[in-house]
Amino acid sequence: MNHSIMVNGERRTPSVILMDFFNMIPFTDRTSVSSTLTEIRNSLDDVIPNTNPIAPFISKIRQLQLVFMRIPMVLRKQIKSLLLEGLEASSEISNLLLCIFTLCLCLLELSVLRNCDRSDLESEDIWTTIKELNQSIFPRLCEKIKQQKTNLPSLLSWSYCMLAFTFYACAEWVHNQGCKPSPSFCVKNSVDLDETILDHPTVPEILRHILYNQVKNRPYFTPPTSRTLIDLLFSSAISSNAGILMSCKYKKTYDLSDCCIEFDEPPVQPVKVDEIKVNIKDKPRQLPSCFQDNLQTGSFKKIFYNLSLLKQLLGNPDCQNSLLEPLIFSLRQSPFILKRLRSCLASGLKPNDTNVCLYEKIYTLLLQLWFQAAMDRTLLKNFPQSYIWLCGFTCPMYEVMSMTGFYNAVIWTGRFLTAYENMFRSSIFNSPHWYLQMITDAVIAIIDRSGKAFSKKYEKMNRN
Repeated sequence: MNHSIMVNGERRTPSVILMDFFNMIPFTDRTSVSSTLTEIRNSLDDVIPNTNPIAPFISKIRQLQLVFMRIPMVLRKQIKSLLLEGLEASSEISNLLLCIFTLCLCLLELSVLRNCDRSDLESEDIWTTIKELNQSIFPRLCEKIKQQKTNLPSLLSWSYCMLAFTFYACAEWVHNQGCKPSPSFCVKNSVDLDETILDHPTVPEILRHILYNQVKNRPYFTPPTSRTLIDLLFSSAISSNAGILMSCKYKKTYDLSDCCIEFDEPPVQPVKVDEIKVNIKDKPRQLPSCFQDNLQTGSFKKIFYNLSLLKQLLGNPDCQNSLLEPLIFSLRQSPFILKRLRSCLASGLKPNDTNVCLYEKIYTLLLQLWFQAAMDRTLLKNFPQSYIWLCGFTCPMYEVMSMTGFYNAVIWTGRFLTAYENMFRSSIFNSPHWYLQMITDAVIAIIDRSGKAFSKKYEKMNRN
């Protein structure tokens, strides 16, 4: 597909394309997205400074992330078409606009909650985009980088490397889904990356380090507690900030308990199941200041501790208004937390008893928080399109749960589904997969458990 659309015999300008992009954004988010991107554009320089503060920039990136992650696949493809056109148009005119189009395209791909029911369509879309980048944009940007007359980090090099990282990661997602878009598809050769660019002095140091580890299949470093890998990738457009590498933790080998980079969740630290002791009886009266970081990067025990504390504090009517933001954040983290737990349990031949216990407790705790948010109408008033974040509850590992954990999980699944249906009947009809899947999972698990119990009883009777 050729994205260089001509209007009255002339190629469209990047500014016109950017306005069309804003008009594609859902109406309720349009103003905030356009103002946020304008602020980001005003803060950019062709040559990336060394020590710019990154906190305000990261805050803006996270605002955009919350919008982009909800965009459905059909609209996403239309937006992506505009962004690709914008990349082509801006590559010859303005590195600032090139950076804006790159940022939007990469954030769209790295943030979106993909429709795993249609991995075939998602994979085909990713592969089509990669081929278009390989055909024109990557070669053009690569040539321009080599012609630069500076040795300082630049937005041009950032844009090239950020696109390469993003779509290499997308190719990894396609591979992990087991849904190759073509027989010739291969992760290693999917993105046409000129690896000599990795040694170019204009590539920001942090981005160079991350991209090098990606293409060499080496483990990523662990960022400081308050930051994620995605934060560092995007913020390297505003500040080269190489000094932050000194505060990162490095791993010599890849650990199966580590969570690889994924597009609907932030990267996380290694799991440390014995890091703290959970003492329910001796909890403080407020959430810790690092509550959000604990849910994103903490150990399973720390996650359990924080969710238990939140649930206890929500029982106090005087605290509920102040706890609205952490509650919504916890609900949004549900699929990511559960995916980490599943990944850890599936990584060994025999699941660790401690991790199994934490899995069933955290699974039930999250259901209880969702149930409470449905009962007090928080989902209706403060959490639009909440069903997007319920995918993590499908296909739970009922088979590893203890009888008590299994009983509690099934009971709270039924309570939550009933409460949700009473409030969002039309939403369930419009997007029924997760709802029907949760019911199916529970029913099959109950039948399976009953069958096994009957078989054991029958065998015992025959022996007697």
